Amino acid sequence: MERVRLSIKQRRTTKVVEMKIEDFLTETNWSYDDAKIFIKQISDIAHQSGFDIELIGSVKSRGKSQNDLDLLLIPIHRNHDIEMLMLGFDNMRFSQDQVRNDLLMLELPDGRHVDLFIQDYLY
Repeated sequence: MERVRLSIKQRRTTKVVEMKIEDFLTETNWSYDDAKIFIKQISDIAHQSGFDIELIGSVKSRGKSQNDLDLLLIPIHRNHDIEMLMLGFDNMRFSQDQVRNDLLMLELPDGRHVDLFIQDYLY
């Protein structure tokens, strides 16, 4: 059985989460249940980096998406650090949109995509 390994760095330790690839792959690229699992996995590093996470987009409105998972990163204090967040996902590829600086695109090891929109507050 094929497994996906997600390495999530938390301050000075690395937490390795192993999941069956079937846990994520459904008839669509992303289901609501997939999104809940993913958000739970990244919530610790997001909070340590100064962000809260909210589900947005078609997974929230329709319960599934053929394309990608859309998440909103909401700064929860003045010291939020997007670079710390990016370093927390050592086995995933980030790319910053060339046109927009409020969007990070994340590619998971299984090839699926997550768009992380960064809420701009007065911080």
